[in-house]
Amino acid sequence: MISTLLLGALLLKLAFQLFKTASDLWLTSHVFRFQQTTTIHKLFGKYGPVVRVSPDKVAFCDADTMRDSYSVQKCEKSSHYKLFTMLTLLDNASHSARRRVFGSHYTAANVARLQPEIHNSALELVKSLELTAAARPVDCLDLLRNFVVDIAVFSTFGHNLGALGKWTTNVPDDLSVAIADFPKMGIVFVAKRIHEVQHQIDTGKEFEIPPLVSRMLQYRQPSTNDALPFEVLVAEGVAHLVAGTETTSTTLSYFLWEISCSSDMMQRLQKEIDTAMPDPRTIPDLSVQNLPYLNAFISEWFRVHGVITGLMERVVPATRNYNLMGYVLPPGTVVGTQSWSIQNSPRVFPSPNRFDPDRWLDGSESGSAERAAHMMPFGLGTRVCTGQQLAQAVIRVALVALVRNFDIRADSSTTKASMRMRHGFAAFPTAGECKLIFFPRTE
Repeated sequence: MISTLLLGALLLKLAFQLFKTASDLWLTSHVFRFQQTTTIHKLFGKYGPVVRVSPDKVAFCDADTMRDSYSVQKCEKSSHYKLFTMLTLLDNASHSARRRVFGSHYTAANVARLQPEIHNSALELVKSLELTAAARPVDCLDLLRNFVVDIAVFSTFGHNLGALGKWTTNVPDDLSVAIADFPKMGIVFVAKRIHEVQHQIDTGKEFEIPPLVSRMLQYRQPSTNDALPFEVLVAEGVAHLVAGTETTSTTLSYFLWEISCSSDMMQRLQKEIDTAMPDPRTIPDLSVQNLPYLNAFISEWFRVHGVITGLMERVVPATRNYNLMGYVLPPGTVVGTQSWSIQNSPRVFPSPNRFDPDRWLDGSESGSAERAAHMMPFGLGTRVCTGQQLAQAVIRVALVALVRNFDIRADSSTTKASMRMRHGFAAFPTAGECKLIFFPRTE
């Protein structure tokens, strides 16, 4: 632990109120109230782009420094992330080695192989809404969690869970039951799936699309040629399910809510998507479609409502000081920025609180480059979200399928107040639900 007195002397010029940095209690109180992100954002507005928020923690808001900290200096993660999976491995060497186990699983080429499964799931989602939920309020957080978990389980284990079909008939699926008794039953569910994949490998049965776990089971550690320990396989399986399911389903819910708030946006999206998808039951290859307004809408959503909004903490290496925008920070200091603040720069994004997809369609090359430089919805640098290619594919396909087939309205219980984001490391709506109504479109 860094001496508070030493750090205080080195950071004397930083603008802050002393009581806020005398201990971790002030910041921790905001964490437990899900207000850390918005509180730090307000501090930037009051004190400038560098603020000390606890005895050994400094937050900053600057795009150039962001790239330096996460991509050039490659500072390692803080103990804030201290779990036991690849997603939260603290040191870069361990993370890099673990990433090699399944980096190829999340490449654009492999995600393209998963497109038929994603398309089928999206069309099943449309059918489920038509059969059971058309013209009545549906909690999209619940519905879309089932939709996404089907894809995540297939991608991770090659297992057809059928969660969406069970949602349609109001039957709990295995994973929902497991999550309700987490961690015990969640671990049991994942362990069972791993044994199934191992059996398929042992019996020589080929995978049409190798699931993530098959890559992990066949991986051998370079130094020892040993397989990954079973507890690591279970931890990784749980982590990929949780990380991929909750963030993507929450993201999709907010997308659909934003559409429901503006008939003009919905009509513009429908006009563009109708042209690209003449048959509402046949989803085209979206990678070759010209969908500028959809792309702009998605970019603006990630800017305003990106789900991963918390402080991305890194630690100054033990071997050197770190010059952070003119402040020399000693080894062990925790530094970090947050996408919420970077992506709400009023200089780059005028009227940043306004949801405006058209800002991405100005045609200015320099403006486009600067906006891109201020976006980090999936993180940045070598620790960027591994599954972002899959997440973006699922989001785009689901949006296209739903907008093509439905007019979407918000239920009276779903308001700006109920959908106001509460910020942990990931964000979620204040009400804990997102009730929308889907009206089938008539041709």
